[in-house]
Amino acid sequence: MSSLTMLDPLTTLVEGISLVVSDIVVPLTITNPDVDLIVSSTITPPTTKRGESFNVSWTVSNQGTESSSSSFLSDYVYLSTDQIYDPSVDSYLTDSLNQLPLAGGGSYTVERNISNLLAQAGDYYLLFVTDTFLNQPETNENNNTTAVPLTITNPDVDLIVSSTI
Repeated sequence: MSSLTMLDPLTTLVEGISLVVSDIVVPLTITNPDVDLIVSSTITPPTTKRGESFNVSWTVSNQGTESSSSSFLSDYVYLSTDQIYDPSVDSYLTDSLNQLPLAGGGSYTVERNISNLLAQAGDYYLLFVTDTFLNQPETNENNNTTAVPLTITNPDVDLIVSSTI
């Protein structure tokens, strides 16, 4: 009966004979799971008035065939002057934390109320970002943001001087 003793990763002692093993190359391929999260649909108003509240909803879908493995999926909504997500300049509006694995081909929908939007009147984008912190490895990390146009108008206010002193 032979005895095998491992001295270190490159040297093995077999019944008193030292064997040195070197230059072993083992190919190793690491791939992301077949998970691809996208914001597949949104419901938003095309316009809103400054200072008023409005409702939004979004659906996140997994276009992959495998379930997500992250312990939570975070979705954030931002107000932006362009279609490019940049948390250092975009204004946070709301978020959703979903503590569930999302099956391949599955989806979930979130509804939120955006209140007291105080941005100046103008043309903006609502940016819906799923897997905001990249906690879930995906086959495509570049399709997690959807931009939807939103026009903010000034409220209908007509100030009239009623008396003077």
